[in-house]
Amino acid sequence: ETAAIIGKELRFEVRENTRLREQAFGEWEGKVWADIAAADPTITERRRTEGWWFCPPGGEPRFRVRHRMLAFIDEMRQAHPGDTVAAVTHGGALYFMSHELIDRVPTGQAVLEFRNGGFTIVEASDERVMLVTLNETQHLQRLQEG
Repeated sequence: ETAAIIGKELRFEVRENTRLREQAFGEWEGKVWADIAAADPTITERRRTEGWWFCPPGGEPRFRVRHRMLAFIDEMRQAHPGDTVAAVTHGGALYFMSHELIDRVPTGQAVLEFRNGGFTIVEASDERVMLVTLNETQHLQRLQEG
């Protein structure tokens, strides 16, 4: 829905790409963390210590989300050299991609926070992929004031 609104406003074609979907949570879909942690007292520690390998039961491991997000960036870099590409995705997918770009292992603790409507800028060239801004929300504050 967000991509459709942006596309209509800016008169851009919107194309879906499955690489931008949220992490698949398997058995945890639709549940809140407090209920998940209450059902399995070891899960918080596992989520913290398993890094890229942590995977919700029946879900998608973190490293797979990271891989598909980086593959999307590489695909856009090759298909649109020197151009600006706008992509709409989810907080979890951004969380794992950003951790890779700043060379940190995710622990499940909200060191990086993503708010709805925020934007993140990534520059990609043949030499490097660089995080320029992270979850910029200044434009939302202006909307609330007006």
